[in-house]
Amino acid sequence: GRKYIPMDYLRQLVKVMAYYKMNTLQVHLNDNGFKQYFGNDWAKTPAAFRLESDFFPGLTARDGSYTKKEFRAFQREAAAQGVEILPEIDVPAHSLAFTHYRPSLGSEEFGADHLNLRNPAVVPFLDSLFTEYCAGPDPVFVGPRVHIGTDEYSNRDKAVVELFRSLTDHLIRHVERYGKQAVAWGALTHADGQTPVKSKNVILEAWYNGYADPAKMKAQGYQLISIPDGYVYIVPAAGYYYDYLNCPMLYEKWTPAQIGNQKFEEGDPAILGGMFAVWNDHAGNGITVRDIHHRVMPALRTISAKTWTGAAVSVPYAEFARRGAALSEAPGVNLLGRLPGIAEGRATLRCPRPVLQPNSPVDWVGDAVGYDYT
Repeated sequence: GRKYIPMDYLRQLVKVMAYYKMNTLQVHLNDNGFKQYFGNDWAKTPAAFRLESDFFPGLTARDGSYTKKEFRAFQREAAAQGVEILPEIDVPAHSLAFTHYRPSLGSEEFGADHLNLRNPAVVPFLDSLFTEYCAGPDPVFVGPRVHIGTDEYSNRDKAVVELFRSLTDHLIRHVERYGKQAVAWGALTHADGQTPVKSKNVILEAWYNGYADPAKMKAQGYQLISIPDGYVYIVPAAGYYYDYLNCPMLYEKWTPAQIGNQKFEEGDPAILGGMFAVWNDHAGNGITVRDIHHRVMPALRTISAKTWTGAAVSVPYAEFARRGAALSEAPGVNLLGRLPGIAEGRATLRCPRPVLQPNSPVDWVGDAVGYDYT
């Protein structure tokens, strides 16, 4: 949402995920910047919705987006490789793209990145938005699950908390009408209240226990995905969370059964698995897609191992990392730009034309500056 990720990269990433037996890629289709970096002015704060829309002409971001046709094809291509694309439309917070498009939907009380849940026009707008992508004989959202967001909405006003809970329940049931299983960010401890929210066959992403207490969510009947922010959140070059995940710690000490400070039994059926996240909070900070991938690869290898083996790792981390570095990213994928035969800063390049002499080696020796690209 904050930073456009080209479709070509997503397709390559799916190949990498399939190679490492990772089965779900969540695509966060909308988000916005932080107004304090843009003169405390919501009107100047960037926001984007990255998918073509016919129902709402002009909603789609102009600095990078996906057509419906290519997004359908991408999901089917991924599914053929064993990877499910989980599309996310994040509402009712993180919603500045929608309030830029239709300012009357924004909240004066909590900020324009929040939809105004007291406004009776909000629910019909969201119904139409999700219907556009879930309905019909050839829906844009091809897979079995749809993510409805629900991340980080203010709980300052208890009356609005009840409206938030009501909207969450409504959106769960709305996507279910189209045969989709609902996935949401865990928020129902932060938004504790009296309004019931459907739990049967609903998946919550357990990211921060103050927002959703995992044990309580399990007791209420929710299925959980373990994605604890203090362990598995990458925010490139931001100075908080992780720039690169602490892969040795994760490999040696973490499993998806560890959600924040709560430890579940290994193999608990309420925990469907684990994920890690990349959040481009500061999209204009010079981080490129290749820079993102440089952070993704060690995380992906490590989380793959831990989601498949849990605590039962078979070799020390140093050996695991050595073996991982020797593998390709995936057959036919070399996004890191690796050359064969590189060791200790020496690359041997074969000249395809007689620059010096035919097939003469050219040795380059030196310390890399910046990332270890070649």
